[in-house]
Amino acid sequence: MTFRWHAMQIGRALSRLFNAVTGGEGDTTTSAYVYRLAIHRGRKLGLPGSWWVAVVDWLLREPGHCQDAYYWHLKRDLFQDDL
Repeated sequence: MTFRWHAMQIGRALSRLFNAVTGGEGDTTTSAYVYRLAIHRGRKLGLPGSWWVAVVDWLLREPGHCQDAYYWHLKRDLFQDDL
């Protein structure tokens, strides 16, 4: 396995940790969770989900990243009913 693969795994783990620490689900990445919040007009740390989506997509330099992550999680039934 390559360094890039390991870096991606660490990034995903940190995303799940950040999501859990800030009130989200531990099995869900921050990207997918904030997109879900945006759909349901929810908030994370007092800020609207749509704001978080814009920030995460910008930080990763990947427009649509949160939406793609949301549908990836949805397809695998990784969301709990916490909204």
